[in-house]
Amino acid sequence: MTCRVDRRLLPPLFLRDGHDNELPIDETLLRPGDQMLFAGTRAARTAQNLALDNQNVLGYVLSGKDAQGWIWRQLGRLAARQLSRRPGS
Repeated sequence: MTCRVDRRLLPPLFLRDGHDNELPIDETLLRPGDQMLFAGTRAARTAQNLALDNQNVLGYVLSGKDAQGWIWRQLGRLAARQLSRRPGS
């Protein structure tokens, strides 16, 4: 038996400036103050909550830039120092 998880999440409605906009196109850019209604599976909601509840994930979703936490920045600095100490570097 195969179990397939459906992760689809659809925004059937969003509000902008007090106006309802049904079935927005994929290219619709959100603005501050926009409100969205989502419909989807429980798995899709779980995936969405990860992005909304985790500051680093949310920053990546909004900007496309990977925001590293303190530990990763420290490890990156340590690795850079070790590489700069190698002969021929």
